[in-house]
Amino acid sequence: MVVQFFYFLLVSVFSETNRWNQCNGQYFTNCLEYSPYVYPEGQKDSEKCVRSWTGGLKNQDSTLFSHEFIYYHEVLCLCGYVPAKISNDECVPIENSSTTVGIGVDLGNMNSETLVSDYGVSKEFSQQLSPYCGLSGTDAIKYLQNNPLTLTLDQATRISEGAFNSKYNYTANLIEKKCSYSFQELSYAQRTAIFSMVYQGALKFPSTASGHICNKDWKSLINYLRDPNKSYKCRRRDESDIIAVDLQSCTNPYSDICFIVDESGSISGSDYNLSKTFLKDFISGTMIGIKETQFAIVRFSSPTICEVYFNTYTENDKLIDYINSIIKIDESTNTNYAIDYAREYVFKNSSGARDPELGYGRVAIVITDGNSNVPNLTADAALRLRNAGITIYAIGVGSATYSELLNIAGTSNNVFTPQTYQDLINILINVKKTACSTPGQSTVNSEIKVQLTEGWLIIVILNH
Repeated sequence: MVVQFFYFLLVSVFSETNRWNQCNGQYFTNCLEYSPYVYPEGQKDSEKCVRSWTGGLKNQDSTLFSHEFIYYHEVLCLCGYVPAKISNDECVPIENSSTTVGIGVDLGNMNSETLVSDYGVSKEFSQQLSPYCGLSGTDAIKYLQNNPLTLTLDQATRISEGAFNSKYNYTANLIEKKCSYSFQELSYAQRTAIFSMVYQGALKFPSTASGHICNKDWKSLINYLRDPNKSYKCRRRDESDIIAVDLQSCTNPYSDICFIVDESGSISGSDYNLSKTFLKDFISGTMIGIKETQFAIVRFSSPTICEVYFNTYTENDKLIDYINSIIKIDESTNTNYAIDYAREYVFKNSSGARDPELGYGRVAIVITDGNSNVPNLTADAALRLRNAGITIYAIGVGSATYSELLNIAGTSNNVFTPQTYQDLINILINVKKTACSTPGQSTVNSEIKVQLTEGWLIIVILNH
């Protein structure tokens, strides 16, 4: 269990990493503060925020949200404290804050009964905390000054675990009720950022932020969170950073992605199943729909088959069920027909493709294990597709010829060459990140053809 591991991690390294903090003897009174994580210092931006999360979430230490991210912003304290700042040599509560314990567990709206029912603490512990419940602002500070509160590591950990579970369920129910979609649909980073706001009490309904969340308008939410006039601006900046990195990993709601998949007879059944696994893994972590990423699938051998257009599926599970049901064709390799089909029938408004002038990326990912029947026709078809504003990524496996992959993609940056279909699974992250960061309105004004002649690689570029 994540909770058990989390507790073990606290106990095992606690004694080596603690430190003391005080706010003129009033904010923290001999308060032991602890974190099992080591954070980079990072560079401070113009708002004096340390940018520790510009690379995104570092670890997935829980299936629901990043404990590490919450820990970074809350920290575990073995005493009661009131979030405050020093003004004129006095501790002034921040935004009417309440007595807080553990990992940012606010007692302001709690009582002895709700501590037991919501956070699962013992009755004895709830009675110990009861006098601090319901107090906020200067009242909380004054009471804490006269009655310092000290917790054991076990008490601080257990109440924090209970608060995490309770607040996560609250957040999930809130999103489902207010936004009419499942919280679990969102990516790990999105759930973490939203949970962070709810946990701190910084997300209200209705509000500008909640409106962006309900509309899944992540780019607007990022800009909103980066407003330097926000309270707790550094935490809001960190939340925006992990969402921004996540958008580059194909939760990007501005891409139409068409897979063009080789089903010819030269591909073994086991390798074809790995190809299907690649598609499912690519899709499973991505939100799909008219305001999200959209997928189409063109399958080819001698015939070209397309049963999935951009407007066919709006739910991940149903699209994955379709992929599981596919039976490969086992004939020759008419790659050019499949590429032309994608241009003529898939990347059309009638098939659900969106307007690239509005910023929607158009991407084709061609997966093949060998040479096409007529390489020149394949190169011509790929050029027509690129000139129609579609960025092509070519993934060649095993015996695929690099020159043909380059003819398909038009640039070496868009060519991936794993040696086996198992390698294809291993490069999933790279392919996904590269394809999904593709901007809208791809423009290609050059014809690139590659030929291997007597050992020389000849690249001919014809400008239009």
